[in-house]
Amino acid sequence: MNSVLKLYLTMALTFLVFNLLVLGIFFILIPSSLMTVVFFVLILNFVEFLFSPYIVEFSMHCKEFPKEAFPEIYDMYLNLCQKAGFTKPPKLMISEVDIPNAFAYGTPLTGYRVAVTKPLIELLDLEELEAVLGHELGHIKHKDCLIMSLLTTIPNIISQIAFFLFFMSDRDEYFLIAELLFLLSYVLTLILLFLSRTREYYADYFSSQVSHGDGYALQRALVKISAYTNNIPKSSINTLFFANYSGVCGMSIDECIENLKNASVSIWHELFSTHPALPKRIRFLESIKRRV
Repeated sequence: MNSVLKLYLTMALTFLVFNLLVLGIFFILIPSSLMTVVFFVLILNFVEFLFSPYIVEFSMHCKEFPKEAFPEIYDMYLNLCQKAGFTKPPKLMISEVDIPNAFAYGTPLTGYRVAVTKPLIELLDLEELEAVLGHELGHIKHKDCLIMSLLTTIPNIISQIAFFLFFMSDRDEYFLIAELLFLLSYVLTLILLFLSRTREYYADYFSSQVSHGDGYALQRALVKISAYTNNIPKSSINTLFFANYSGVCGMSIDECIENLKNASVSIWHELFSTHPALPKRIRFLESIKRRV
């Protein structure tokens, strides 16, 4: 079984267990009032928020970064945290997933963490890796992990309440309300995806300010990651990863960057993605380089 399929299955199983728990409680609460259901939905989502860092670590196979094996990277990370203004550096983790990726996660209660995968370490040079880590530190500095985690619970709660009303209520007038709530949940999800893409630009800018290369190192890293992930069969899961764009082809990194600066992007390409399309990020980083 390849690593992408394993990751799919792990994430799907985690999602399934939580939703089966919600469904089970809904069946128990069928005779109860709507307010009781709302109360339990809020409690369940709060519990999910509290345990979300551990869910991430379980699904992405994260463990503490082996600083003895990569002392140069660990020292670079500590220096980067100091430049970024962290008095206490977020814990550096390594994710045992066979895809080049980096991500930030955590809550104020558990502390924040930055994770990288071993393929990312092997793919990027030190300056490019610094730019990627700077991007992830930007998410933590801007409190994106906390903000997006909390906001994401809103459409989740609305859809769960709509599910109860639609499938488990014997009152006909609740059906229309449920359909409207499903629609509202969908629209809010699209808005949150747009907000997530916007936050990525802030993190890109932050990286260009605290790492070397004035954004060029991040441009190179994004192209390398995207070129790698495009070689993974049926990799629709790339929307969750640091960068992906199907227009990256077999040419030099610098040629890719130049081509992507003028590449067009369809609105449908990124509508359901958490990250902006790669050409847009390349152009944004290029505008930063021109201002420096």
